[in-house]
Amino acid sequence: MTAMKYDSNEERIKFCNEIVPTERYSYRQKIFVTLNTQEFEAKVKSFLSTDTPFAGSKPPLQKASELFKESFIIGEAHADISPKKFLIENIKNMKEHGCEILFMEHLFYDTQEELDKFFETGDISDILMQQLNAMNRHGTSHFYGPTRDISASLWNEHDYIAVLHAARKAGVRIVGVDISTVYETQAIDIGSEQKTNTRIPYMNYTAAKIMQREISSLPPEKKWCGLMGNAHVSTFEDTPGITDIFGVRSVYVFDQQNWKNSDTRCKKVAEFNTESVILGGRDIFKGEAIFKIDPRSSTTSLINSNPATRFRDFLDRNRSHKPLTTKQENLAIQYLASLKIDELCKHFGFNDKEIQHLSSYHFVDKITPVNLSKPKNENDTFCFQIEENHLRAKPYTLYVSKDKLIEFAALQQLEMKQQKAHEHSFSPS
Repeated sequence: MTAMKYDSNEERIKFCNEIVPTERYSYRQKIFVTLNTQEFEAKVKSFLSTDTPFAGSKPPLQKASELFKESFIIGEAHADISPKKFLIENIKNMKEHGCEILFMEHLFYDTQEELDKFFETGDISDILMQQLNAMNRHGTSHFYGPTRDISASLWNEHDYIAVLHAARKAGVRIVGVDISTVYETQAIDIGSEQKTNTRIPYMNYTAAKIMQREISSLPPEKKWCGLMGNAHVSTFEDTPGITDIFGVRSVYVFDQQNWKNSDTRCKKVAEFNTESVILGGRDIFKGEAIFKIDPRSSTTSLINSNPATRFRDFLDRNRSHKPLTTKQENLAIQYLASLKIDELCKHFGFNDKEIQHLSSYHFVDKITPVNLSKPKNENDTFCFQIEENHLRAKPYTLYVSKDKLIEFAALQQLEMKQQKAHEHSFSPS
């Protein structure tokens, strides 16, 4: 790899100190540097409260191959194999389209020199390997269970270390978007759940600042890509995502659900300008592209062919293309309204403590399509609210797929038939 000119590590550390306030203290003749939380949170709040004029400004994506014509962000569940496999198999193609930088969560900008040395020499330092090993703990689940021989092998071939090697081989530089003094204050889980409510805004702030600095040094025609957790990609829990800040495209890549339970490879799914319901319906990811892939399958066909034909048969077999009818919508509303609030909350994954807190809430008799840029009959995701009886607290928005609403409608129809049959059995002859 040809040696390249980068900022000195001193310059980067100075930059990190400018965007992340710290404070020093001594203990037993040692100097420690920690995050100045109060000042840092003020910076984060100020930055993220600024308008994001780019949000939603891109025309809808028509096919996967259009992704590589621009910069974009890949959202992942860290334990999934497919997002990393997608990068490994396609990063050479991305480079040919002008991609110069891959921005990655969990790698540190204040030790970026370790990544740059790797890019030049191919040698992974002890410091960098230690962090990569920590990142690879996300894949621990693949080493247990009856399919561990297959899943562990797939993880080892497509882990974070493999991503670095693939990027270097393609000539794409890796840049970390975390800063160690901030990262050390976070409770980073090896699963997909956020353990603190500060991780999303903290990382989005440092990532955006670092990315702005690095992108400004790229020629205008060059592109970049990001790999980060799903919650950082687009607006999530009222925090602007990286795609909103930079006005770039988003693609969520998931492992096919239950792929380990299938002897045959699950067919790939590619959906555009759509949503993925998460947390049992308590939130959604909005993606310009959502790919669901069996890790045993190649990902290159997603880019090299038109998914409109390749996936039509699969979608026809596995999804209802018929729109939600007015009758079904009304039946679904009746079904949800008939549930006690604790029953409704259990449908959407609330725990006992949360259900107790919501005991004074009720279902608002209205269902709304999520994607207002589409006609209602083309929406696959809908939402509704539960509201506090005396309007003393904010309402909760819950999300539900079209197919789930059709299921609720069928349950309500069955309930009505049973009730009618019951009434008929007691009516005088």
